[in-house]
Amino acid sequence: MACSNDEECRQQLYVVVGVDMKQTLFDAYEEDYITKEFISDSITIFGLGRDSLLYNKAQIKTFDLPLKKTKEETQFVLYTNGIYDTLSFKHTNDTNYISMACGCLIQSTITDVTVTSNKLDSVVLKEPKVINSRIVNIELYFKTN
Repeated sequence: MACSNDEECRQQLYVVVGVDMKQTLFDAYEEDYITKEFISDSITIFGLGRDSLLYNKAQIKTFDLPLKKTKEETQFVLYTNGIYDTLSFKHTNDTNYISMACGCLIQSTITDVTVTSNKLDSVVLKEPKVINSRIVNIELYFKTN
C-alpha cells in the first residue's frame, strides 16, 4: 500500500503565505495617490528564530513565506537597502489528513499580522486562509523615500 500511486499525493503539500509588495505614491498629474507594485532592488528575507535564509539580495515584487507548523507565531526579518524590518504573523494551524501514503496537509489561518515601520509603511491582510495554492494573503506597503 505504501508504494501505491495515490492520486491525492499529487496535491501540493507545501503551504505558504503569498506576499505582494506595493507602494503608494502621489501622482501630480492625477493629483491623487496611486498604488503601484514595489520591486525591490535588493531584499534579503530570513525567518526569525530559524536558520533559514529565504531570499538573498533578491530583485522581486512577490514572494512566499512558510509559517511554522507547530507554533502559532512566525516572524521574518526583511532587510532592504540597509534597513531592517520585522514581519510578524499570529496564526492557527489546522491539520488535514490526506492519506496514509501522503500524510497530512497543514493549513493556517492568519489572525493578526504586524510590521515594524522602518522601511515598511503598513501591511494589509487580503486573505487570512493560507492554503496550498498561490494566492495573495498580504500586501506589504513600502514607504516612499
